[in-house]
Amino acid sequence: MEKITKNASKKFPFVKIHLEDIEEIIEILENEGIKDIKLETKDYSFNKNEIKDIKENQISSLRISSHTPSYFYINFNSYEVKIYSEKDTSKALGLIEKIGLILHKKKKTLINLLCSIWFAIIIQLLIITISIIISKKFENETLFFIGMVLSFLIFMTISYFSTKNKSSIVLEYKKDSPNYWIRNKDKIITNLLFTAIGTVIGYFIK
Repeated sequence: MEKITKNASKKFPFVKIHLEDIEEIIEILENEGIKDIKLETKDYSFNKNEIKDIKENQISSLRISSHTPSYFYINFNSYEVKIYSEKDTSKALGLIEKIGLILHKKKKTLINLLCSIWFAIIIQLLIITISIIISKKFENETLFFIGMVLSFLIFMTISYFSTKNKSSIVLEYKKDSPNYWIRNKDKIITNLLFTAIGTVIGYFIK
């Protein structure tokens, strides 16, 4: 009697990984006997030693694959990460779990929450409920209408975020990569300044 070989795979939601994470994944593959590892983006195909030659600091898709000893890949795209093995051997399943532990630590929890359908539903129901309570208390239907408009705007915002690239592969070491606040400090300061000016103008006009 012979066991029928099937494929095996595992998916993860949006992640953010850095160069050291890619190197760790490749090291795990090599330690498990995976050879001839190839990396691909939408524009380039290269080996592990050439990854630092890519001019882009951040990309949204990456495939790490090998056909030796059997077909195996880790595919990163905007919406998910998929680990796939052509054979469901105990070695392949163990490899999937090892890589999965790395990816689990790299999940973008806030983005996952914001794009969750349950989060959208809960927020919608909460705003509608509060709008009904407030409008009845003050006997003002305008407040209910404002609540409905706010609910719609929040729904559109969540929909917008759900269509944007969410996974990101940063081709720099984490210690060399500036965080969100440093990268966007000029935009943040500008937005705060305009908000403050708008608030002051609105106050005096009122």
